[in-house]
Amino acid sequence: MVGRRARRYGVSGRTVHLQLRLADFDTNLGRQKTLPGPVNQSEDLYRTALDILATLPVDQPIRLLGICLSNLQHQAQQLPLFDNERRQWRMTTAMDLVNDRFGDFTLNFASLIDNREKGSHVISPAWRPEGVRCVEVR
Repeated sequence: MVGRRARRYGVSGRTVHLQLRLADFDTNLGRQKTLPGPVNQSEDLYRTALDILATLPVDQPIRLLGICLSNLQHQAQQLPLFDNERRQWRMTTAMDLVNDRFGDFTLNFASLIDNREKGSHVISPAWRPEGVRCVEVR
C-alpha cells in the first residue's frame, strides 16, 4: 500500500522505516534504512522491510507492523531503459489500476503467499468459486 500510494502521487523515497509493536503493548521497536537511490516499487520496499526486520530482536508475537517511506523526491515520469525494468513497471502499473478499481489486494504478488504448508495455494476460478485451497503439487 505504501508503494502504491507513492506511485499515485509521483514520489519516491530513499529511507524506509519499519515500526513494530509487540504483544505486550509496551515494546515498540523501530528502525530505518537509507537506500542508495530512491524507490517506490512495492517489491523493493518489501525486501528492505525484511532486511530491517531481520535486525530487530523479536521475542514475542507482533501486534502491529508499520512501514513508512521518507526522504521523498518528486519524480518525472520516465519509462525504464531496460526490458526487465520496463516489464516490471508495466506490471506494477496494471496491478495499481486493478487494485484502485476493485479494492486493495485484489491482485498481489505470488511471492507473498504463505507457502509453509505442504502443497500450493490455488485460487479457484470464477465459474467454481470455492475460495483459496491448498493442493498437493508433485
